[in-house]
Amino acid sequence: MKRVIVALSLLAFAVVSAFVFTKILIDNINSVSADVSHLSSVSQTASEKELVDETRAVIAKWNNAQKFLKIISVHENLTEINRTINSLNDISSSGNRELLCEKCNEIRVMLSIFESDERISIENIF
Repeated sequence: MKRVIVALSLLAFAVVSAFVFTKILIDNINSVSADVSHLSSVSQTASEKELVDETRAVIAKWNNAQKFLKIISVHENLTEINRTINSLNDISSSGNRELLCEKCNEIRVMLSIFESDERISIENIF
């Protein structure tokens, strides 16, 4: 009987921790995605200095979120997202606003796919 209780306790802990980590992961991804959307909308009207500052803020937020994402998620697209987000710095420094908007849209799609892959669902478990 003790084994059953221990097994059920471990199962309950695993389920609760999966939901908590998924909630934190989704919050981090949504926060970065919102900042990327803001960067995309600001990119057409902001000065070059403001644009570079906004881009650096997005990259800093991504680097903080990425530390957590690397711990709880094993995802091959994480490195591709990281490379694309870090490329925003060079793009904003060059002043190519159209390419910056295009990359921001690409990043939002990549983050959306990453989020849907990490959600707890029957398809992701089995």
